[in-house]
Amino acid sequence: MSAPESTADLRRLVALPRPDRRGALQRLIAEEVRTSLLMTADEYVPVDVSVFELGLGSLSAVEVKERIEARLGCAIGSPEIYNHPTVAALAEFLESRVVEGRR
Repeated sequence: MSAPESTADLRRLVALPRPDRRGALQRLIAEEVRTSLLMTADEYVPVDVSVFELGLGSLSAVEVKERIEARLGCAIGSPEIYNHPTVAALAEFLESRVVEGRR
């Protein structure tokens, strides 16, 4: 993914009205979790259940983190996916630390 493509998701998120931003982040994170869990595009990833309870392992968690970093064009600390193990919690963290920091 090239630099312009890697920051496109972040630019779109920053441009969204604040009420829409968290939902967009949740969809982005759920998409990456769904990919790692080999789920189909129409399968639902609950936002309030730990991704580890859903079956994500430690190596897959690192892959999810790296794909999110690539899509947002920023670094996320390795422990953050463990400190924020649900889609909702990780979206809230990313919104406050990554997206809000770019506004």
